[in-house]
Amino acid sequence: MKLMICANLGVGGLPAIGLASSKIAKWEEDKIEALAAALSDAKEKGVNACIMAGGLFARGFVAQSLLAETIEEAGCHGIPVYYAPILGELEDAADRIPEVEDVTIIECISESRCEIFLTEQGLSIPVVDGSSFEDIDGIIRPKGHVAIVRDGDDIGVSLNDGRKFVRLGPLGPSGFGERLKGGYLIVDFEDNDAIDEWVETSTHPFIVREVELAGLESSRELVTTVGEAVKDVSRDACLRIELRGRIPLDVYINTSDLAAQLERYFYYVEVVDECMLDIDVADLDTDVSLLAEFVRRVTGDDSRSETEKTRILRCGWNVLNGKELAE
Repeated sequence: MKLMICANLGVGGLPAIGLASSKIAKWEEDKIEALAAALSDAKEKGVNACIMAGGLFARGFVAQSLLAETIEEAGCHGIPVYYAPILGELEDAADRIPEVEDVTIIECISESRCEIFLTEQGLSIPVVDGSSFEDIDGIIRPKGHVAIVRDGDDIGVSLNDGRKFVRLGPLGPSGFGERLKGGYLIVDFEDNDAIDEWVETSTHPFIVREVELAGLESSRELVTTVGEAVKDVSRDACLRIELRGRIPLDVYINTSDLAAQLERYFYYVEVVDECMLDIDVADLDTDVSLLAEFVRRVTGDDSRSETEKTRILRCGWNVLNGKELAE
């Protein structure tokens, strides 16, 4: 007996990135495609049932078309699906959820608990809303049984009488900085034991790639260096590039232009310039140019951080050299 457990697809919610308006509708369709791909993959792996432990939809209003399409997609892969909404999810949509074969909506039996009965498999799985899996110590479970614990969007699975606890990453990642990898959990019940396997999957993986620019001598090298650093990244990825290292003042970096060039090859790109300037102020002692005086004044200002000084120096250099004011 194999069980698929997943959470936080977030259909109907906007991504936590500056996605172009032209891609928003596609983003919603991709969420549903991610659900379809995960269920199909689980079916091929021999999964007998799926528990959606919450977060299938974003909080707030969800358009009827998205709601219906998602539920219908969930029910067409030959796997019984049990869906337990979290608090605040689909509060306005209880009477709008279509009845679909193989999809069962689980209603809480109290404010902090509901029960999922898998009749054919002879399992009863508690879903408990609390701050940690210790909150369910009082629930009697046979050896090898599973319990789901939820604290808002933070959802985990207690296995084998609490001897192991697995936090569920999002089935549909929506921003950079998420602590857990996207995917779903498979629990294989074998010899009265529950063996878990995390299956990593994401339609648009969120990837952060640091690019070291130390030694860069000209702006022409920038695109080549960055391109080499991201050549192994999936073209469906949402990519954040963090530029680092000490570089000469005359190396011109326009993060907006670089992001626009790269977005032709990836689903979404943002570029962050965290470089420091490689300047030897002593070399400017006899330089009476406006630029040299500007550099001396900024570098000598102890009230500003290195990051602030870099930003000001770059802006000043761009202005004095007729470049676009890109920070």
